[in-house]
Amino acid sequence: MASLFENMPGMTRVRNVAANITGNTGRLASGGGSSMGNLIIYGLLIAVVILIYLLLTGYKFSFKSFDIRPKRYRAFDHSHMFWKKGMGGTNNLMIAEDDLPDNMNNKYSYHFDLLLANTRNLSKIEGPYRHIFHRGSGELYTDLSGGGGRDVLPGSSQLPPYGLPKRLNPGIFLDPNTNDIIVFVDTKSKTGDVYRESGRISDIPIDKPLRLTVSVHNQVLEINLNCKLELTKVLAGEPKPVENILYGLCGRAAAQASIQNLVVWPFAIESEMLSYCCPMPFPPFQPPASTCGAETDPSLASLTSATSSAVAAIRGSTS
Repeated sequence: MASLFENMPGMTRVRNVAANITGNTGRLASGGGSSMGNLIIYGLLIAVVILIYLLLTGYKFSFKSFDIRPKRYRAFDHSHMFWKKGMGGTNNLMIAEDDLPDNMNNKYSYHFDLLLANTRNLSKIEGPYRHIFHRGSGELYTDLSGGGGRDVLPGSSQLPPYGLPKRLNPGIFLDPNTNDIIVFVDTKSKTGDVYRESGRISDIPIDKPLRLTVSVHNQVLEINLNCKLELTKVLAGEPKPVENILYGLCGRAAAQASIQNLVVWPFAIESEMLSYCCPMPFPPFQPPASTCGAETDPSLASLTSATSSAVAAIRGSTS
């Protein structure tokens, strides 16, 4: 069978060099009683000569096939991880631009653990949507108690219409009344019109840990629940560039929830790789110490206790 390298330019010269080295090695071995160590050294020299020539002639090597790591570890290549032990209060609620990947407007994936408290509203109010997290403008960020020098927009203590910030891509919220999760994406049409498009996942389990993944690749939005595809939507416009700052459980309408182990990729992760992110067991959930604005807003007074009760129930069922 012909070798893959037989027809490459210059291979005759390489074979001649290798033959000379082999011949010299044989003569040394027969005439001088060379040890096995010398034979190994000359064999390595032959391999190095061939490798150098291939590199000089532009041959490209790929070592991906030699990656012996389990696929569940390879799935986290090029990822950025946040909130490994939960948000832990107001100081960790905002992820600054310097910590996030660049160019995440039309290609990205967000994958995180989520625990929702039972907060159905039977009165069927019109709003606001309850905030889980979003990337974009900071109208919902209301923490004024030493947030590490962060700028808070004027009037940010006022709740925006329906509890939604002016700009988001993406924004992950709970329905005002039910345990449906809604993912919002601001898009822009070819004529310059801006739209707020969305996808909904109905009846998210309550008081039960789950993993949610939101991915965008150009105009395709995908939402996975526990690494199984729940929704695919083709957006009408291109995802709109927004501020590259991520806000967790913020505002006067923050969801009663715990979020942890947020993984961010600057691309839409493939389904095969995503499947390796879910078999791992859920670590113990950490209830949030508070949410931004919780100290001054009475409507959030029960947030920590409600989520703590859910966490206690989960721990009790697994012990």
